[in-house]
Amino acid sequence: MASLINPLLALIATGHAFDKHVLGKNGGEREFDNRFFGPSIPIHNYKDAAKMLQDIVRDKDNTVIAYNADECLVSLVNTAKNVYMAIDGKVRNGDCGSFYRPANPRNNPEQALDCLVRKTETFSSRANSYTFASKPHEIEKMVNQFTQKIRVCREAIRRLKDPQVREIIDMLNEREETLDAQAQAKADKRSEDIMAQAFIRFAKKADPSDYDIQVTGKDRATVTYIHKDQLREVELSPRNTKLVSQALGLALTA
Repeated sequence: MASLINPLLALIATGHAFDKHVLGKNGGEREFDNRFFGPSIPIHNYKDAAKMLQDIVRDKDNTVIAYNADECLVSLVNTAKNVYMAIDGKVRNGDCGSFYRPANPRNNPEQALDCLVRKTETFSSRANSYTFASKPHEIEKMVNQFTQKIRVCREAIRRLKDPQVREIIDMLNEREETLDAQAQAKADKRSEDIMAQAFIRFAKKADPSDYDIQVTGKDRATVTYIHKDQLREVELSPRNTKLVSQALGLALTA
């Protein structure tokens, strides 16, 4: 399922911030290929900008989010890229926000975080109206709450029908599916590796009658064993099948 935030990212990426902060027009600077603003980030077009914004939202290791639930405002900063992004559906030009890079030639994470704090203070109608989060599950929760609650202006709705914006949204949705699949495959691999290692430790101490290994074809095997009164069954990839075979000195053949 495509994220509800992708249309907002497409509007921001194709809005005034691209001209001002990427191209250096309208009194701005070329912040993304200038070391004064941190490491160079290659952005040549709207799609590049949209991908970068999507990566910032997805980067749970280096992104910090601030959410003002009362006014439905979100600000994010990525300390690795030194990029600040604000999302506000009420912006009259229909951009739904902006993105830019604060001056930070040494790419100091503290300077990036300071930018986030200062901006939230500027946009707050009252003190302590923002909630900050940096933990993955907290960031995901805030983004979901925000995208469910946000209401955009009429100009944003009009811009969402623009073919160029629609193309960016479709690209982000497809990219999200690919990235989600890659992340899931990586998580599954990590989980299987952990279970394979756990089985090897168990099997080395157990009697062979305490476990069963069935070769399922294509160099794959399924191991079944009881550990701490729990029946466990693990389907192994060819790589982990070979690892188990070598660790236990077995010749696993179909």
